[in-house]
Amino acid sequence: FVCLRCPYLENTYFWYFSRACAMATGGQVGSNLLRRKADRILEIGLESEELRSALLFLDGFYGDNTLAARRELRSSLEQQTVEKYKEIYESLRSAAEATEVAVKEAECIVTEALDVITCLNSSVDITSDVISTTAELRSKAIHFEQELAATQAFIEEHSLSSREKATLSRGAVDGAFFEALSRVRAISERCRGLLRTSHSQLSMEILEEMEKYEERAYSQVMEWIRQECQILDSDAPTTSSTMRKAVSFLRENGPLFRSCFQDVAETRELVVHAAFMEALQVGGTRRPIELHSHDPPRYVGDMLAWIHQTIASEKDFLHTLFGDVTEAEKAAAKDVDELVGTVFRSCCRPLFERVQQVLSDQLDISGSFQLRNMIKFYDGIIRSIVDGDTTVSSTLITLREASISRFSSLMESFVERITLYPPSVPADLSPSSSFEHAMDVIEQLSKSAEESMLPTETADDVAEVTRSIVAAVEKAIDSSISGLSESESTLYRLNCFSSFQARMEKLSPCHHEVDRLEKDVTLLQDLIVSIEVKAVFRRAGFSEHLEVEIDKPATVEVKIRRVYNTWLFLFLILFILCSPL
Repeated sequence: FVCLRCPYLENTYFWYFSRACAMATGGQVGSNLLRRKADRILEIGLESEELRSALLFLDGFYGDNTLAARRELRSSLEQQTVEKYKEIYESLRSAAEATEVAVKEAECIVTEALDVITCLNSSVDITSDVISTTAELRSKAIHFEQELAATQAFIEEHSLSSREKATLSRGAVDGAFFEALSRVRAISERCRGLLRTSHSQLSMEILEEMEKYEERAYSQVMEWIRQECQILDSDAPTTSSTMRKAVSFLRENGPLFRSCFQDVAETRELVVHAAFMEALQVGGTRRPIELHSHDPPRYVGDMLAWIHQTIASEKDFLHTLFGDVTEAEKAAAKDVDELVGTVFRSCCRPLFERVQQVLSDQLDISGSFQLRNMIKFYDGIIRSIVDGDTTVSSTLITLREASISRFSSLMESFVERITLYPPSVPADLSPSSSFEHAMDVIEQLSKSAEESMLPTETADDVAEVTRSIVAAVEKAIDSSISGLSESESTLYRLNCFSSFQARMEKLSPCHHEVDRLEKDVTLLQDLIVSIEVKAVFRRAGFSEHLEVEIDKPATVEVKIRRVYNTWLFLFLILFILCSPL
């Protein structure tokens, strides 16, 4: 295989092989030698990599495969070997010279190193102090670096970010504002706990800074609450979650919470007073209240209804805003009911003046009675909403007493006028106009009692008033019939009482007086019948016998029988008188 790849070896091989064959034909001795050489050549193994590499090298050693080249192969190889040795020698000589130079330089370096070692050994004592100082300073530097890192971490943890500072300084009270304020308070609490540690000075500085932020934030919250209270509608003020959260933040600061109580009350006082004057003079969804000043019950009723509705709204608003005030807070701040009284403090004066003006005008008994019932009703219902000694309560009590006094004075003058100035008896013995007017007054009072918002209590008052009027009418009747006969006076009294009974039967508050009048009317009917029967029989000549019978005491059945007999005799006499002779 190698021979086939190498033309030079191929030719050499075949040359040696032909020569061996020729020599074999020349002689027997030569043939043995040649056979051994041929066998040795044939025994050469071509599987070795080194042999194959050498043969491939020899293939490219010569350019031409000639006989002269093959003959000079050995000398050529030896010559090339010598040249290679020369090259190696030259290389080794230059390396030896470089090695000598390096050895000399190394000797110089060693000498200088020995000098340096000597110097270092001499400076060990001097540098040991420097090394120890350097190590100490390095440990201190590490400690200071750790303290600086801890201080920076403490400052970052106990300081506000730029965003939180901007949120607190911009003045808008919202969720982000309260989150920043909560962080300020948390930092303040942690710094107070660190005042007795090694961070006391830094904690004090941070605490002072946080207190400044907290004070400024509380001022912003107070101002925001005041502005919100100014813009809330007086008809139905509502609280937002942000507003309630702001008050809850102020609750933890006692002085600011008390100040918030007072500021909210004063702000709402101005708003409610302006709304009340607007409702009186300008109106809104409804017509102005003062347009009905010609109708006292409606005028006063509209004012009290507005006060009642607004007090209920303000009470709900303040109770929702401040919540249930604890006992400690009650001692330090006003109660919610007292706040409501403060809110309506400015409305009491215009209300009192206008109601007093109405009460001092020319009111009739019915109008005064309506005003009294109305003021009494609103006084009770408003005092049930606002409990305590407030300006509103005292004003309503004063107005209630004034209305009661006004009604009592009108009733007294009315009853006195009926009693002192009795009317003259009409010719037909019918009830006089003054008595009819008294009955009109009773009907108007009964109607007012039925329409009143306190029907039971008002009905009792009407019954009492009715008794006093009827008693005055009875006295006036007694004074009016002084110049009449017994029959005329009894008949006049009967007509008046019958008229009162007929009109009172329709009035539910007067049922007790109706029963009494019914009994009086029955007695008067018996009396007038007895009088007329006496008169008739007296003219007929039977007076003596009749007087004895009539004057005897008898039971009810006997009285009925007597009346029946009397009427029977009367008809008999009339029949005799009217029959033709």
